[in-house]
Amino acid sequence: MYLKFAEEFEKRMINQGKVDRSIFDTLKLGWELLSILPQRELTRIRRELIQKYYIPNIEGAWEKLETGVKG
Repeated sequence: MYLKFAEEFEKRMINQGKVDRSIFDTLKLGWELLSILPQRELTRIRRELIQKYYIPNIEGAWEKLETGVKG
């Protein structure tokens, strides 16, 4: 999961090229990436923010995207 986070962070945030996205889209992407990690690892983020923005089971969604599994 840490490797997946690092790869996706580098690909989608660092090496994004010339992307014209709003701050809201950037924050959404940030939460998508953070949601790869277990909630218990997000110790420096306030609990209420995690409850509001964390996307449960996104790791399963990533696996489905990578393997082409639908549903």
